[in-house]
Amino acid sequence: MGNQWLGLWLPQMESSRHGAPRRDSNNHAEYIALELKLSEAVLAGASVYTTLEPCSRRNPPKIPCAERLVQRKVGRVFIGMLDPNRDIQGHGVRLLRDANIEVQFFPHELMKEIEELNRNFTRKFRDAPRLTQTSF
Repeated sequence: MGNQWLGLWLPQMESSRHGAPRRDSNNHAEYIALELKLSEAVLAGASVYTTLEPCSRRNPPKIPCAERLVQRKVGRVFIGMLDPNRDIQGHGVRLLRDANIEVQFFPHELMKEIEELNRNFTRKFRDAPRLTQTSF
């Protein structure tokens, strides 16, 4: 999954943007950005831009990324592509929306580009049935 990025924009600090590459499978980009880079930042109401749908489950003791975003009280999450894993796909979106976090998707053309950039990651899931943003 080498080229995943998570971008954060904090309304309280307009010039503040943080990117976090996911270079290994041990730490997701949300963890790197929210806990390592921004652990002391107030994120209530912040907008989060992420190339991949935040995960909805992790092996204990790790916290799922969607739950981490709920805990930090972000206001909006913009998603570039749904998780291609059918066991996870759409669950992160639902978890966020159930917590009254606004979820939006990147424009269609940008979503296609992100899917293309992540084709090596998605290849193992390509035979799984696909959900669309209208399913949510």
